[in-house]
Amino acid sequence: MREFKKEIASYGKLEIIGDKTDILENVRCEFSYDIFSSKRIEGFFEIGFLYHDVKEKKFVFTDSVEREIKGIILGFNSHAQGGYHSYLLTFKVDEYNRTQWFSDSKPKKLKIEFLIPYISYLNRKLLNYHYLEKDYLLKFVTEVYKIKINSIDIIFEEYVSFVKNVEPDSMMHRILYPTLHLQLDDSIDIENKIRELRSLLEDVLLVLSVILDNKMRCFGYIINLFGENDKIIVEQEFRSTTISSGKDFVKDHLNHEFEKLFAKDKIVELVNNFVNHKNKELLRDASYDLLTSQELKIFEPQLVWTIFSLEGISKIIADKINDYWIKFEDVVRLACDSNHMNIDLVEYDFLASEIDTKKWLITDFRNNIAHFNNKEFDNDVIYDEYKKVLRLARNLLLKYLDSDKHINDYPFP
Repeated sequence: MREFKKEIASYGKLEIIGDKTDILENVRCEFSYDIFSSKRIEGFFEIGFLYHDVKEKKFVFTDSVEREIKGIILGFNSHAQGGYHSYLLTFKVDEYNRTQWFSDSKPKKLKIEFLIPYISYLNRKLLNYHYLEKDYLLKFVTEVYKIKINSIDIIFEEYVSFVKNVEPDSMMHRILYPTLHLQLDDSIDIENKIRELRSLLEDVLLVLSVILDNKMRCFGYIINLFGENDKIIVEQEFRSTTISSGKDFVKDHLNHEFEKLFAKDKIVELVNNFVNHKNKELLRDASYDLLTSQELKIFEPQLVWTIFSLEGISKIIADKINDYWIKFEDVVRLACDSNHMNIDLVEYDFLASEIDTKKWLITDFRNNIAHFNNKEFDNDVIYDEYKKVLRLARNLLLKYLDSDKHINDYPFP
């Protein structure tokens, strides 16, 4: 996964929060963060004295340029150099926030750029100077990707820069910013509106994550507030490390059937249907469960979590959310047969249980894990059954959101 660190060094006020809050002035602070993701941000404070143990204490640091970081102190050690004795407090950052005020004028417009992993499927095509006039090193040759969700335009602006600015080479930084513009008036609470827009963007990313089979989350935003004559009056950058941003989705060659099906209109339809669905909260939980299961590194919990995801999606579709006694196979069959789903389970060919022919072998394996039994299973066979569960869960979820009920198998990218 790509990484590019931005290093920060400054002096400011440190508040260490505990039973008693310690306030220290003119504290030196150094840290760095990855501009592409929500990877862990770590750094250190240098202070001249330390009266008590501050390990695992929360802190707030604010410097002279309105940069604020919040996090937890990890530990400390003494440091001596040139006859000067000090303490270095190591820390991790939960939130980074920088707000610059250029005027106290009333804001008229809001522009918000969300920080997300890079998605090559939504990028703009580039040509380099080999194919262009000499005035250009790079040039976009396709239009910006734009979708409309609930009458709100989301524009996927892209920024490209060379890694070496003096002597440009073939290595580039490419960043995709889903961008929204909003007119403001006295009736709009700006902070609430930002939360609403971020929630909408998270819903868009969630559906894209299911489509692309790649979990992605928003990890911050950059805000500009404009006053009269489109002059910037406030600029804010916010980053969070408390939620994993996920991985970039970068693929040069995609499945042709995938590209044919998941054109812009289909993506807009699926997102709008999700955003406006009566069971959105339940669908959101089930979708995150499905995506999170694939991030697990050990196969057994990965498989069990995927089965739970399929069961949850099936209960939503079959309207059996509060039925705690219905068996796994029964609710999956109901979901495949209900609400015009018409998914034929014969095509998935789940192997039957060796104990009860009405159940599936995958259930035997799950129960074997749950009850700490020692029965041996063929790993290759179980892995094949796991892939069937994963494919069915994704197909059920996407078909449930799709207005076109004629598609039974949604291709992977």
